[in-house]
Amino acid sequence: MTFLPIVERELRVAARRTTTYRTRFWMVVAAVVVCVWQLLNLASGAAPARVGSEGPQLFNTLSVLAFAYCLLVGAQITADCLSQEKRDGTLGLLFLTDLKGYDVVFGKLAASSINSVYGLLAILPLLALPVLLGGVSGADFTRMALVLMNTLFFSMACGMLISTLSRHERKAMMGTILLLFVTLFGPWMLLFFLDEVMRLPVTPRNMLPAVGWSPLYCFAHALGWLPQPTLAGPNGFVMPPSMLARLGIKAARQLDLTFFQSLAMVHFLSWAFLLRASAVLPKTWEDKPRTGWLDRWNERWQQFALGDDATRKAWRRRLLEINPFLWLAGRDRMKSHYAWFFLGSLALIWFWGYWRHGSVMLERYMLVGTVFLWHIFFKIWVASEACNRLVEERRAGALELLLSTRLTVVDILAGQRLALQRQFAKPIVGLMIFDLILLTADQGAAASTQLWLPFANLTRVEIYVLFGAGMIVLVGDFLTLSWVGMWQGLSAATTNRAIGATVTRVMVLPWIIYIATRNFAPGFFPNLTIWVLASLICNVLLIRWARENLLAAFREIATFQAPTLATNAAWLRNLWKEMLMADLVKRPAAAPRSPAVPSQKFP
Repeated sequence: MTFLPIVERELRVAARRTTTYRTRFWMVVAAVVVCVWQLLNLASGAAPARVGSEGPQLFNTLSVLAFAYCLLVGAQITADCLSQEKRDGTLGLLFLTDLKGYDVVFGKLAASSINSVYGLLAILPLLALPVLLGGVSGADFTRMALVLMNTLFFSMACGMLISTLSRHERKAMMGTILLLFVTLFGPWMLLFFLDEVMRLPVTPRNMLPAVGWSPLYCFAHALGWLPQPTLAGPNGFVMPPSMLARLGIKAARQLDLTFFQSLAMVHFLSWAFLLRASAVLPKTWEDKPRTGWLDRWNERWQQFALGDDATRKAWRRRLLEINPFLWLAGRDRMKSHYAWFFLGSLALIWFWGYWRHGSVMLERYMLVGTVFLWHIFFKIWVASEACNRLVEERRAGALELLLSTRLTVVDILAGQRLALQRQFAKPIVGLMIFDLILLTADQGAAASTQLWLPFANLTRVEIYVLFGAGMIVLVGDFLTLSWVGMWQGLSAATTNRAIGATVTRVMVLPWIIYIATRNFAPGFFPNLTIWVLASLICNVLLIRWARENLLAAFREIATFQAPTLATNAAWLRNLWKEMLMADLVKRPAAAPRSPAVPSQKFP
């Protein structure tokens, strides 16, 4: 009998797919673009650099991007690979044979991870380029390569474990992200709790058993960002890495020993996740009655969110009078309260920090960082809600049934947009009000600050303008995420792909344009103008693009037909033509109006 037969089959299939080779090619192209951009900035003097520091700066930039890629792509490709088999009812067929749990787990892992592994291997030669520039040793490159491969393996193992335990796509993705977040930052938060709240001594010697389980520790260690203890120093004595090099071979060996200890701990944790998934999978594919306390709690919460019979009838009558699809998307009365609860939790955390650390929370770098993170969380949430509804209804065939009624495409899109507005409009206004409260409490930067901190040297006028620009971009991104999320939810195969494509187009693309062009106009106000203009121009073009595609191809996609509009492969080319205002390709006509609806305008 062949050992791991599914793995062998999936590797043979992957060897014949063209995407396997295209992934390596485009990963190399992306890495080359980053290298050229960074070297041009260093050569032109746009980025501050000392003589001989070009290699370390390029190495740090490539390492950070590669580390983020390893974390995100692993969760993206494996979070739904087994839960999808459960939903389709095909996982049980595999266990009718002689296959074991580990056969299925490692087979799906090989099938999902082959492209991401090839992509990582393709950029490793470019990661070695800083060694030729100087300032980076071969040992630094070797450690970073080990960290990246280990991080990718750990991310995929987290996705496999959560996918084994879950059945719903979005819940599996959110569970994987939560597990990654807890593993990355949980040990550091534990140390912070022991030091700040419990007042227990936290020294470098007793720090490793806690933070060694975090892949972030290995990554920061490989870049030399962490101060390390020495063998000769007393317990708790810390020296920077530059001084460690003067201590000789003994301290260098201690540095490598600590790094490899953490690397082995993360690798062991990854195998533990995979073995746990292999043991649990044969017991989780069957549909079982909900008897656990967690299942009973979920049922009670669903009944509370939907209300009793009288409440449901009143709520249904109210929403059906506005828009039938609004009732379908907004039956959960608690959705708007979730956003308020999330905003209130963030505010309580901030006030706890203010009560614990005083004026540190009012310094400008803290205020800007706090507001920036809050805006990102809300935007990702909006993208998730905008994509999820249409993906689920299209997969269940409900959209085809709705189009057989008097509802038109315009009515369905208007109902989805109204549902998003009812859920997020008021919480976003509350978020902007809290931003203004933080802005009035601004106390500038601490006079004793000796380190360079972002936004610490901004004047009061500049910080006001920055907050105002952030609020404008927040409103524009909310509208754009609604439209682009609906289109991606309709056209993408899965919810995770729809959310990823929406976030990339609306939130990542303006930052790429800003980073590529900000050096042409140095200074705070020119850089801020470039960022705002890049965001607003992308918003206008993306809204127009998504709206036209929805009106033109909604019926075809909803009825499981091949759309007549190229949307994915030609997206970048069409966006470039829009930016040049060159209508070279004839646009498809919009869907014909239904005679039952006199007006096709959106509310």
